[in-house]
Amino acid sequence: MLTRNRRPFAENDAFIEADGYVSFLAENYTRAHNSAGVGWKRIPNLGLISSSMSAFSRAGGAIALGPEIPHLEYDFYAFTEGDVTVEVTLAPTLDFKDEGGLKYALSIDDETPATVYVNENLSEDAWSASVAKYAQRRSSRHAIPKPGAHTLKLRLIDPALVFEKITIHSGAAPESYLGPPQSLRASNVH
Repeated sequence: MLTRNRRPFAENDAFIEADGYVSFLAENYTRAHNSAGVGWKRIPNLGLISSSMSAFSRAGGAIALGPEIPHLEYDFYAFTEGDVTVEVTLAPTLDFKDEGGLKYALSIDDETPATVYVNENLSEDAWSASVAKYAQRRSSRHAIPKPGAHTLKLRLIDPALVFEKITIHSGAAPESYLGPPQSLRASNVH
């Protein structure tokens, strides 16, 4: 059974696109969906900017994609439509399962979730670079069918992944160590 945990935000608290991107910290989700034996938890002071989110499973194994999969939802408002890149910043994580890399899935609205492999490059150089940056960044392509309100869904597949930040951009994202700042929310715009 999937349970919901709603953050104490107003309904009109969606993140707003500006300058071609929407960016938010993983801990600032709109809704959290947990399932039996698997729950999302905020990890204080872990990450480049703030706290992070991770899901913990009593069983410890991978979870099959389906309607009952634990996930976080982020409401946002886009002014542009078309293809976008979603970049997720995670804490460095080794492929401790040795099954071809740990993974998560993303979707915008009701599209088919895209599975993203975190450990696609298992070389020592790749690991050293992610540890030196204290971040792993992974991207996936998605479509925004029309301007307006949308929901990004971050789905758990493998446990032990630590999510820090998510950025949706329609063009080239501005280059910086921390990425673009968190977008404004509708409730903060007057």
